[in-house]
Amino acid sequence: MTEQPVVPKVILDPSILFIDDALTWLADPEIRPSLVVSFALWERLTDPAIGEVLAPFGVSPDPDRVGRLREALYEIDRFSYRDVEMPSEEARAVRDAPIASDEPPPEVLADEWVFLASQSIAIVREAARTTLDAFTRAGGQVFDVSNRVMRRGLQRIRQSLPPWLLRATKFLGRVRFRPRSDVGKLLVVGGNVALILLPHVGLPVAIGQAIQAGTAFIVGDP
Repeated sequence: MTEQPVVPKVILDPSILFIDDALTWLADPEIRPSLVVSFALWERLTDPAIGEVLAPFGVSPDPDRVGRLREALYEIDRFSYRDVEMPSEEARAVRDAPIASDEPPPEVLADEWVFLASQSIAIVREAARTTLDAFTRAGGQVFDVSNRVMRRGLQRIRQSLPPWLLRATKFLGRVRFRPRSDVGKLLVVGGNVALILLPHVGLPVAIGQAIQAGTAFIVGDP
């Protein structure tokens, strides 16, 4: 019997969770099974001060919006950094840096970084790079590539991506989805998918060592 390929899951950054697109994805039966949210963020959604917690991500949700999101997330997998062992001492240091600092909110950042290092893809809002900036301050590496190069690379590895990903995040939105969103989105790619993507975006092969170690990601507009 031929084994079915493992479709990577996608974690939604706090900066993207409160836009209309995210609620649409969470309600879509095709998309929903491959989405993930930070466990620490899920726990904080009942906090009356959640708006203050999320302010660094450029969002200020009202209670109604928070309630709608929490309801939409009930059937979504939750990921905790505690559930996965990082592949290297360097990656563990990057994971632990925000937890030992005043980065806001530390465990949400740790969840997202460990997910990226071990399972590969996040969607963040282009105008709010809080997570990426925190990652670099912690000692990680973020390799930005141009829109054109990222789109070309993603097209070449389409079989390694969730089938809906390029359509929903803009590239093929004009074909099957509603018109493009005004909210710019970035894909952050790590783990095995980043290793597959690496030769298609013109980055040095040596970067693969940092990706394998869990300390580097590739970022671009899809």
